[in-house]
Amino acid sequence: MDCDGFARNLRVVASVPAGCRLGHGAGGSLYVSGPGFLENARRFLGNEGRERTCATVATLLTAARERLADMEASRWAEGGGGTSCKERRELEGRARQLAEALADCSRGLESLQATYATDASTVAHLEVLGKGFAVLGARAEGLVRALTAQDRLFGD
Repeated sequence: MDCDGFARNLRVVASVPAGCRLGHGAGGSLYVSGPGFLENARRFLGNEGRERTCATVATLLTAARERLADMEASRWAEGGGGTSCKERRELEGRARQLAEALADCSRGLESLQATYATDASTVAHLEVLGKGFAVLGARAEGLVRALTAQDRLFGD
């Protein structure tokens, strides 16, 4: 998934209101699918059930984990000597955006849990995924704090 598609899908998951579901568009893009007979029929015919939604969100969580790991690794690029002030600030900005998006995603999954409240299995799966996003968000916030402290100590 490219960077733009990843960020867009995070925003979509974050924006799902209670009562709505995730729809699957072309190229792996997600969209908010509202309630109603036609939307339900379209999702049914497109095989866009709860299992696919959970699998798609799990894939998004894996992509977020990989991006955060890359950010954490790049913090110590250049043989462990750290990065330049400009690079640290850029990395800090990206990490801050990711932390905010992950926290928002966790809240969006709470809305999906309300939507699927009658399906205990789906609710439990979404709850686990939401906690995963929350943990990654906390890790991203930790990276932001570390980069901020590093910039104060070693600012160029």
